[in-house]
Amino acid sequence: AMNGESLEEALLFAESSCSQARALIWPLAFPKIFENGGFDVVLGNPPWERLSINEKEFFATRAPAVSKAVNKVARQREIEALRNANVGTAEHKAYEDYTKAKRIAEVTSCYAHDNLRFPLSGQGDVNLYALFFESILNITSDRGRAGVITPTGIATDINTSRLFGSIV
Repeated sequence: AMNGESLEEALLFAESSCSQARALIWPLAFPKIFENGGFDVVLGNPPWERLSINEKEFFATRAPAVSKAVNKVARQREIEALRNANVGTAEHKAYEDYTKAKRIAEVTSCYAHDNLRFPLSGQGDVNLYALFFESILNITSDRGRAGVITPTGIATDINTSRLFGSIV
């Protein structure tokens, strides 16, 4: 539970987020494949996005005044104005969307930093492609092959050095 919410509220949010994200638990979805050690071939083109919310990008079309603010203090003032807008207006909806996206990013970041699930890629400012890459390695059998489109950061970024080192 975060921000003073109850465990029940946190669980409801988690269930809703997983449903909305269409979360997939590979071994449950493909039990026979995992009984045989995993997939023989996995191909992927994962998203190349950081888990953190970039306020300028987020509000670019929803509330341009936030994006055009000259600095963080001015952006926070604009976001506060959205929060104080009348419920039901586009401005208040932009704020609600922002808080939901921010919460999802926080929860996803906590999940990504789980050293049991992502011991090689779940550190620092995580990029989704690294998490996907590590997941693909985990679902591919020892005799299988994987092809994944990633930026060059997979080989050069400090946060992915252990991941890249594991395959080299």
